[in-house]
Amino acid sequence: MIRVLQVVTALDGGGVERMLFNYYRVMNRNQIQFDFIVHSEEKGLLEDHFIQMNSTIFRIPTRQQSLIKNFALTKRIIKRGNYDAIHVHLDMMSIIPLFLAMIFGIKIRIAHSHMATKPKGLLGRFKNKVFSFLIKAFANKLFACGIDAGISRYGLTTIKSNKVKVINNAIQISDYKFDESIRQVIRDEYQIENNEILIGHVGRFTQQKNHEFIINLFKKIYETNKRTKLMLVGNGELEDEIKLKVEKMGLGNNIIFCGIRDDVNKLMQAMDILILPSKYEGLPVVLVEAQCSGLSCLVSDTITKEVNVTGRIKYLSLNSEIKDWVNTAFEMLKTNNRLNNKSYVDIKNAGYDIEIEKIHLENSYKFSN
Repeated sequence: MIRVLQVVTALDGGGVERMLFNYYRVMNRNQIQFDFIVHSEEKGLLEDHFIQMNSTIFRIPTRQQSLIKNFALTKRIIKRGNYDAIHVHLDMMSIIPLFLAMIFGIKIRIAHSHMATKPKGLLGRFKNKVFSFLIKAFANKLFACGIDAGISRYGLTTIKSNKVKVINNAIQISDYKFDESIRQVIRDEYQIENNEILIGHVGRFTQQKNHEFIINLFKKIYETNKRTKLMLVGNGELEDEIKLKVEKMGLGNNIIFCGIRDDVNKLMQAMDILILPSKYEGLPVVLVEAQCSGLSCLVSDTITKEVNVTGRIKYLSLNSEIKDWVNTAFEMLKTNNRLNNKSYVDIKNAGYDIEIEKIHLENSYKFSN
């Protein structure tokens, strides 16, 4: 049995956690076991699922709450755990668990970049270089969800030297194939008429996901066509603020707050277009899922072009006028035919089939070189 310690922020429905869940549920769990360090006081949506798959979950304070306790508890878990591998999915502060793993002799130490961001200012670039250097010193395997995320975390030189392995945010393709019957069930559940347009968004209510922009965009779309609704899937620290904004704008009857869901694949069947105007991303698994289901996706140009493997994604700048977003959305809706959708074939050929990709991750835990 190979025992792997996964270090994450939370085990909610975010992209990192969903990626790990997608992989773990199809792995040979008689050979590989995942345990988790979670930096969250609240129980996440996916925790029970992992516990049912024999994972142990260790809950520790964030660095902001207590750096001393964070370090001490991480040290205790790593020292006593007898793990064969550690797989860290944090930001630049991955250095703490990676350093402790090196000190206590964990042979396979993986840093995993899930975000493509550009540090701001001279100080930001300096800190990025320092943390990047330390991560590369403590880890002996470097992973990224895509090339852009790899460059952001480890630098272009490291990418060019082939020291970074891209682990695709793969999915169970059969779960996301378009199904008209599921579409009708979900739309009936939320009282969405067949002639109404349902715009969807999946993501945590954080600054990164740009919900304020989403609401402003939907308001303009709704003013153009009253037969439209917006479905928001997820939760987060800005959820109450966004709900208040929605009520003040008089859009409460046309915006559906779904919360965290473990049936996103079904909700996507009901949608007509997905929007993702994020301020920054890595390679969003939600766009892999959406494309697989045949959804057209309107996204910000901060998101990597790597993810557009079906041609169903349109990119616009967040600096563009809101009318450009509105017009583009309606143009995409005119040509959105999902009944004869074969996008799942493109998704599989691009390396996002979990049944194939799981082998690469399993082998990464088995070999130290």
